[in-house]
Amino acid sequence: MYLQKKDIVQIVEDNKFPLSREEFKNIEPDEKEIILRCAREFGFEVKDNAKHQKTDDKTNKFLDKPNAILIIRGGYGVEESHRLQTETGKILVKLMVIQQTRRYNRLKTIAKKLVEEKLAELYQGLDDFYLYHVLCETADDLFFENLKKIAKGIPIFEVDFDERGDFEIKEVGKIG
Repeated sequence: MYLQKKDIVQIVEDNKFPLSREEFKNIEPDEKEIILRCAREFGFEVKDNAKHQKTDDKTNKFLDKPNAILIIRGGYGVEESHRLQTETGKILVKLMVIQQTRRYNRLKTIAKKLVEEKLAELYQGLDDFYLYHVLCETADDLFFENLKKIAKGIPIFEVDFDERGDFEIKEVGKIG
């Protein structure tokens, strides 16, 4: 069962939570993949100790297809599973939630760390600001490539939160 915008409104309203400040400890496996691909595509060198930096090992938690994909911006998140009230009773729905604001903030920290610790060798005149932007571009490309593999036909919604937790939802379309 794929979800419609009215379902997403109910789910977000029932399950939103403010994000806490995240302490940066380790690079996650998908972030390491972003760094290495970015280095290949944009032609900069990554030092060996950056390649082997400790990661948080996470298994693929989406063995079943999600009912919808949420791309969230702002200082709030949404739980990935929810019991949605339908005409026939409550059903469990699963969401693939990408908290884009948090992801971009982590990539900004990673870019700064890679440059400060000289783990990324950029062309002269380029800095952590440049690296941050190409990391974000690469992250978005990888995200949509992976979605095409695992989420064909699933609707995508963008959820934009303001500081008070009020939100707007835009239906983006479906993965083709």
